[in-house]
Amino acid sequence: MIKGITESTVEEIKARIDLADLIASYGIAVKTAGSSKKACCPFHHEKTPSFNINESKGYYHCFGCGESGDAIKFVQKMDGLTFVEAVKKLAEQCGIAIEEKEDPTAGKRKRLLALMAELAQFYHRCLLKAKEAELAREYLKKRDLGPEVQESFLIGYAPNGISNILKWGEKYKFTPEELAEAGVIKPPRDANDRGYHRFGGRLMFSIRDKQGRVVAFSGRQLVASKNSGKYVNSPETLIFKKSNVLFGFDKAAGNIAKSPHHEAIVCEGQIDTIRLHISGFPVAVASQGTAFTEEHVKMLKKVADQVTLVFDDDAAGHKATIRTAGLFLAAEMPVRVVSLPEGDDPDSYLRKHPAEDFQKLLDNAESIMSFQVRAEKSKETNPDSIDAMARITKAVLNTIAQSKNAVIKAGMVGEAAKLLGVPSAALSEELGKIRVVEPKASRLPSP
Repeated sequence: MIKGITESTVEEIKARIDLADLIASYGIAVKTAGSSKKACCPFHHEKTPSFNINESKGYYHCFGCGESGDAIKFVQKMDGLTFVEAVKKLAEQCGIAIEEKEDPTAGKRKRLLALMAELAQFYHRCLLKAKEAELAREYLKKRDLGPEVQESFLIGYAPNGISNILKWGEKYKFTPEELAEAGVIKPPRDANDRGYHRFGGRLMFSIRDKQGRVVAFSGRQLVASKNSGKYVNSPETLIFKKSNVLFGFDKAAGNIAKSPHHEAIVCEGQIDTIRLHISGFPVAVASQGTAFTEEHVKMLKKVADQVTLVFDDDAAGHKATIRTAGLFLAAEMPVRVVSLPEGDDPDSYLRKHPAEDFQKLLDNAESIMSFQVRAEKSKETNPDSIDAMARITKAVLNTIAQSKNAVIKAGMVGEAAKLLGVPSAALSEELGKIRVVEPKASRLPSP
C-alpha cells in the first residue's frame, strides 16, 4: 500500500461497507434472491438481472458480462477513480481516517481544497446577492440557466478589485500567499503593487475533480475587452492539473458507467456540458478550453467504452474533432461524431429544439471516417482530382493508423474505401507504409 494506506485498513473499509447498500446508492435497483441479492448489471445492458451480490463475502459477479470485484473496484468503475481515490472515498463514508504520512504536500493540499470550497460558495453568494452581479444574472437568464442549475454546478460571480477578495480571505483565515498559490490572485510585483484578482468582474464556473471537489475556476467575460480573453482559467496549482480534470466528469462518470452502451459525449465548453446534463444527457464532459490529452482519454476509458464528439462545425472544430478522435482510437475506443446545424452548439441547439431531436442526432451520429472524408473533401476545390484524392487519402490513413485495435482498424479501412471509391486492398497497402506518430494533445477552439 502507499501513502499510509495499509492492507489492514483496506480490509477494515471493505468489512464496514454494505456492498448491496453501496450499489443501491448509485440508483441501481437491488432485489433479494434467496440468500443473495441481484440487480441488472450496471456495466452492460440487460433486462433480466444477472448481477449477483454476495454480501457475506463483499463480492459481486455478473454472469452476463463477467464483471466482478469488491466495493473498491465497484466505486473505481462507477466513478472513474484510481484505487487510492476509491479507498479514500469509501474510508470517508464509513468513518475511517487515513493519514497520508508519506505525502509532504498533504497539509497544503488540504488547505487549498478548503479555500476553493469556501471561495466557490462565496462567488455563488455574490452571484445571487451582489449588486454588481446584475449583468451576470441577466446573462444566465438569457441563457436559460436558472437557480437550480446555478446551485448544482456552483456558478458564481467574482467581484471586481483585489480588496474584496483579500477581505474575504482575512475573514476566513486564508492568507494572500494561499490565495496566490490557489491561482485566485496575482501576487504583487513590488512594494507599490497590491496584485490583482484574476477573475474580477467575471461569471464563474467551478471546476471539480473526479471526487467532486472544487479545484479550479473558469471565468467568463461579461463585458467585451481587447485587453483580456473571453475566458480566464485557473493556472495549474498543487491541486489542479489541466490534464487530469474534465468539466462535468464528477457528475457524468456514474451515468456513463450505467448507460446502456457506456458512451460519453465530449463537447467544447462548460455551458454546452451543463446544457446537455440538464436536458437529459448527463454523460457529457469537456476539457478546460485547452488541450484534450491522453490523460483525459484514460479517465473516460475507465467508465466509457465509446465516445461521441460534438464540436463546432467549422475548420477549427473539424481539426479538433479529428485530432481528439486520434487520441481515442489510440486507446482502442470507437468514435462517432455529431455535426450540428451551422452556427449551433449543443447549448443553442437544445434551447431551440426538444431533447428528442438531439437524441436523434446521437442515434444517427456518423463514424469518424464518414466525418473526416466529408471534412477533407470540403477543403478541396475539386475533391475528385488526383492530387486532392491523394491529400484526402493521406489524411484519412493517418487517422486510421492511430488505432491500435485490429478489428476497428480493418472496419475503418473498409468504410474509407467505400467512401473514397478505391479498393480496400490499395488502402491497406498504403496504410502499411505509414509510420505511426502518436497523436498530439488536441487543442480545442475557445468556447
